[in-house]
Amino acid sequence: MLKEHYYFPKLLQSVTDYVRSCHDCQSRKVTQVKTKAGIVAFKTPEAPFQVWQMDLYGPVPVSAKGNSYIFTAVDAFTKFLVAEPIPNKDALTVAEVLFKLVSQYGVCDTLISDRGSEATARAIKEVCRLLEINQQYTPSFTHHCLGLCERTHRTFAERMTPYIQQGKHWEDMVPSILFSLNSTANDSVKYSPFEILYGSRPKFPLSGHVRDLNLASIPKDYHDYLKQFSERLDIIRNEVKDHALKSQTAMMERANQKVHNLTLRLGDFVYMSKDPTGPGHKFKFKFAGPYVVENCESPHLYTLKDQTTSKIFPSIHINRLKPAYVRKPNQCNYFMDPVITNVNQFTVEHDLLSDEHSEHSENDSPCNDLVSSENKLSNVPDVSTSENNLPVRRSKRTHRKPMRFRDTNFTTPESSTDSHIKDNVKIKRILACKIVNGTHKYLVHLLWRTCTERTLDGYF
Repeated sequence: MLKEHYYFPKLLQSVTDYVRSCHDCQSRKVTQVKTKAGIVAFKTPEAPFQVWQMDLYGPVPVSAKGNSYIFTAVDAFTKFLVAEPIPNKDALTVAEVLFKLVSQYGVCDTLISDRGSEATARAIKEVCRLLEINQQYTPSFTHHCLGLCERTHRTFAERMTPYIQQGKHWEDMVPSILFSLNSTANDSVKYSPFEILYGSRPKFPLSGHVRDLNLASIPKDYHDYLKQFSERLDIIRNEVKDHALKSQTAMMERANQKVHNLTLRLGDFVYMSKDPTGPGHKFKFKFAGPYVVENCESPHLYTLKDQTTSKIFPSIHINRLKPAYVRKPNQCNYFMDPVITNVNQFTVEHDLLSDEHSEHSENDSPCNDLVSSENKLSNVPDVSTSENNLPVRRSKRTHRKPMRFRDTNFTTPESSTDSHIKDNVKIKRILACKIVNGTHKYLVHLLWRTCTERTLDGYF
């Protein structure tokens, strides 16, 4: 619509920059193509109980013993699941369950959890410090980084839901559900957690182990038993490593088919997605910012900084970020504030502007202007040789004006204010121009001598 009535160089670019740099619009609108970085699988441990993933499931209906949460931990190598009902998600309660887990299965090397208040509390950190456990956290709002626990929660809820709907005590069914999950072969490693851990399948009344007993296979002494058991465990765990590697490769290929990467540099402006809650959450802002990229921890994690409050946001996943367009403060009375995407653009141009004002204030003669311009250019950093900036390429395209603005014979509105069409009429401004039968016709705004303004509908 603007192109029908107005024209000036770079009209489309200026209007586009002005619209997309609106702060409220960027804080609410969701981009059509969301950022989705390629996933990277965790390295498979070498032995059981080296790496645990920990999480809480709930709240669930309060049990007869007053428990409303379930503490879950999954071993990264065997996929062995441990679940313990707890009354609340307090840090001391979680610390007690964690100490019970370590007392049963030994001290692990690494403990992975989300950034919940119960996992980042001082009590958990002290337990991990005393036991020399390396504690690692997944980024916020990235549930796929804690995939072992999240996928286990889904299956656990599916098997526990019928008992809760029937009004039974769900606490009494937790051990049987755990036995079912730990005895089922995992799709990724092709073995059940029980068999990977103990070297044999579990026995239960319908297994028929007495009927299939082969006396010839019984070892003669405990030395032979230990040798056979060790060889069987080695075969199972070596196959588990191979199956896990193949499963991870297939999973990454499948998940990375539709990837929308976002390339960020230090100093870039970004918006960070958030999860609004409460009444009217659909009409709240979905993004916070704009923030500045302060540090790149990894290809997926970035550290952000709020320039207003100097607050630091560490370990933000790239999937939560989108580029921001910020209006730079403009000291000159231009049409609009320039739009930038990197804080370094503001720094360089701000230095140029300050140098220009200072030098013009000292010397105003044409010769001094020439000298000052040379000094300014010598102080400007070489953008083409900078590591973070690409060389500036000047466009060679010739911008063509619209047809109604290509007439170079008509006078400008400023020069036509004193011209006369009639004795008692003069032109105030030219509103439009069109070509009729090869002749330029102008729609003008006439100013009468009686100071009464009137717009004529015809063309002259």
